[in-house]
Amino acid sequence: MTTLQNEMYSATLILAIGCVIMAGAGWWCQKVRYPAFRSWSAESFLRNHQRHTLQISPIVIPGMLLQMAGTTWLATLPDVLLGLKVLHIALCLASIGPTLLVSGPIHGRLSAGKDAELIEKLIRSNRPRTVVWSFQAVACPALFVFQ
Repeated sequence: MTTLQNEMYSATLILAIGCVIMAGAGWWCQKVRYPAFRSWSAESFLRNHQRHTLQISPIVIPGMLLQMAGTTWLATLPDVLLGLKVLHIALCLASIGPTLLVSGPIHGRLSAGKDAELIEKLIRSNRPRTVVWSFQAVACPALFVFQ
C-alpha cells in the first residue's frame, strides 16, 4: 500500500468513526432522550438537562471533531475524486452547521428551563442531522469503491 493509500484509508477511517459516533448519538437522542424531555417535570428539567449535557458532550464533541478532521484530511488528499471530496464536505457542513446554529442554541435556551415548543423544535432539528451522519457513515466505503 502506498503512502497516499494509507492516508486515504486513515482519513476515511477517522471520518467513518466520527460519523458512526454521531449517527449513534443522534438516533439515541432522536428516539430516546429528546422524547424523554417531554416527560420531565418542570422542577426536574434543569437538573436532567444539565445531566444530559454532561453525559452526551464527551461523546458528541469527539465525534464531531473526528468527522471534521476526517473530512478536512480527505479534502486535502490529491488523488481523491473531486466529487467525493465535495460530497463529504457538504455532508459535514449539513450536519455540523445546524448543530452549531440551531440545536446548540436550543440547548442553551433549554438550560433556562422546560419549554415544550423548544423541545419539539429540538426533536425536529435533530432528525435531518442524524440522517446526514448516518448517510455519511455509510458513504465512507464509497471512497474505496469509486476511487
